[in-house]
Formats: sequence, structure tokens, C-alpha cells
Amino acid sequence: MPQAADELVSIYRARNIVPLFKKADDGSIEFVRTPSIEDAEILRRTLKDISKGQFDAGRGTMGGVVSDLEKSLRGALDESAPNLAAVRQQFSQNMTVRKAFEIGRKQSLTMNVDELSLMVEKMSAEALEAFRAGALDALRNRARRSGVLLRDLAQDDKQVGAALRVILPEDQANRVLGKVTRAA
Repeated sequence: MPQAADELVSIYRARNIVPLFKKADDGSIEFVRTPSIEDAEILRRTLKDISKGQFDAGRGTMGGVVSDLEKSLRGALDESAPNLAAVRQQFSQNMTVRKAFEIGRKQSLTMNVDELSLMVEKMSAEALEAFRAGALDALRNRARRSGVLLRDLAQDDKQVGAALRVILPEDQANRVLGKVTRAA
């Protein structure tokens, strides 16, 4: 893929790494050195970026082709470098948890309660814990600015009250809601 080759050349120049290959006068590729696991991972990430760009630009067929290449390379890398696969998986989990926290912080108290309920049901345990932490962070921030938050939390027909009932774990919900109702 010429686009991937050009991107690799740019990356290697920016990182001041010896290029992996050079283009001959006839356009063919000649390897300058033996590829390493790092080279393969750089190529995989480049293919992933290209695939995303193709999909974003409305070129789904080409995006699918590039995505298939990236998945094939990822599978080969995972087989030959299991430590790299473990690191990639851990990074993915960390990003999922971070995203869940941000969604909890920014959207949990304002989104449609039915959609919120479906989202919560689909989350992994780690993501749900981060989501709840984000939602509680949003509640604390809102409580500092609002004199009526406790009243609204106590009412299940108010958006924030209904959201709280979805967000809280069942074993804590009755205890917390009882305290909120008394405080309201």
C-alpha cells in the first residue's frame, strides 16, 4: 500500500530511525534491514489509522480492505509477541475504563434513562465501576452549584433522580436513596 509506505517513511524520519525499506527507480520496494516487532507494530498502527480515515471519508470498501490487513497483521503479531498482545489488551481496557468515566461524568445525569439503563447493562464490571465514579463526580460538582439537587435526587420522576436509580448498584440503592430522601 503506497499510502502506508509513505506514512512509514514519515514516521521513521520523525523518529530518526533507519528506514525499513527504500523505493527503487522502478517503484519496487527493497528492504534495507530486517523488520523488527516494533516495525510490524508501527505498520499495524498505520494501517489502523488509514482504515479509520477511509471509513471516515465514506470509503467503506477500502476501509474494510485495510482493516482486514491490519487484523491479519495483529493476529500474526499476537502469535509471535504475546507480551505485545497483553500490553495492547491492557491499553484497550484502560481506554475503555477512561471513556466510561468520562461518559459517566459528562452524560450520565442528562441522558435518556432508558438508554442509560441499556448502556449500564452492556458495560463490563471495570467500565461500570468507572462509569459510576464519573457519575458520582458529576453529582458532587452539581451539588456544589445547586440548592435543589437533593430534592431532585429523591424524586424518581425527575431526570437526575431516575438516572441515580439506574446508576447505583442495587445493594446500595435503597440505603443511599433513603438518606437522600431524608436529606431532601
